[in-house]
Amino acid sequence: MEFKPADPEWLRKQLEGQQDILTAAAERANEYYKSKTCPECGSPTYPVLDTKNPFMADGLTPKCLLQCTYCKTLFEPDTEIRVETGEAYEPLATVADLYVQDLED
Repeated sequence: MEFKPADPEWLRKQLEGQQDILTAAAERANEYYKSKTCPECGSPTYPVLDTKNPFMADGLTPKCLLQCTYCKTLFEPDTEIRVETGEAYEPLATVADLYVQDLED
C-alpha cells in the first residue's frame, strides 16, 4: 500500500477555523522528554518514535522511547524499562576506587 500525502491547500481549508490542540500537546511531550535522563548513566536523551506502539490510547502525539546520547540505551520514559541496552557504561572511577587510590598514595 502506497502512502499518499494529502494536498496541503485542501488540508488548510479543512482546518480553517478549528482550534489548534496539537501544538500544545507536542510542546508538553517535548518538555517531558527533555526532563528525562538516562537511567544507566544520567546523560541527556532524545526521543525516538516507538514504531511497535506509535500511539497511546489517550494521547494526541506519537509515543516515543528515549535514547541516551552517550551510552545509546533505549528505554521507555515512564517506567524506565530498558528496551535495548547500549554500549556498556563504565564510570571513569567509583568512590571505592578513589578511596583505595588515596590509601595507596
